[in-house]
Amino acid sequence: GKKCREEYVGQTKNRSRRERSVSENNKIDGLSKIQCGRNHNEVKLNVHASGTRVFLPANWVHLFTNGAVDRGSGATFAGGRLRDQNRDWVLGYNYYLGKCVVFEAKLSGILDGMLILLSKGYNGVMIHTDNLEVVQALQDNLLVKSSITVLKRVQRIMRTEKQWLIRYVPIKDNQVADYLAKLNLGGRTWLQVYDEVPHVTLDALNQDKAKNAFD
Repeated sequence: GKKCREEYVGQTKNRSRRERSVSENNKIDGLSKIQCGRNHNEVKLNVHASGTRVFLPANWVHLFTNGAVDRGSGATFAGGRLRDQNRDWVLGYNYYLGKCVVFEAKLSGILDGMLILLSKGYNGVMIHTDNLEVVQALQDNLLVKSSITVLKRVQRIMRTEKQWLIRYVPIKDNQVADYLAKLNLGGRTWLQVYDEVPHVTLDALNQDKAKNAFD
């Protein structure tokens, strides 16, 4: 409806301001040992399957993202969490999107996570998502021909920063991000950031650590 469209426009403007801020404040000196960009015009991500051990530079973090849809109202939410290489919690977040398709919700979770971590000075990240369509779109550089705004924004940040890897994970290994996305089913329209681990995610967090789901 009109309200959802107005909320989405407001979120778009807020994200644009945050992206400009990130672009101005997070310039990278030199190139990373692991890059997703061959040059300014092409984005080529290294895709790693779940269960494959990947050794990252010490200052890199892991971003687990997800999107959720309220079956009753059709409202969508994005969420995710950052953790370090010791599997320790950095922060979690979620955001109300109004109404959009699941594909866009998943990408919005990635976009918000990227903006948050860059604003906090993290310049290298492995992105974990349980959506193969998202992985394929990013890997095949399909964003160039896309008319979906959130796709273009994700690509723009990846082109600028050049320090991203993406990994597909099964849904069962992405439960913490799923819980975080669903924490906002009340429809709060502002970005929620959790510096402490929300109680409802503790069981899933401990289970993931126990089975080495984040390796």
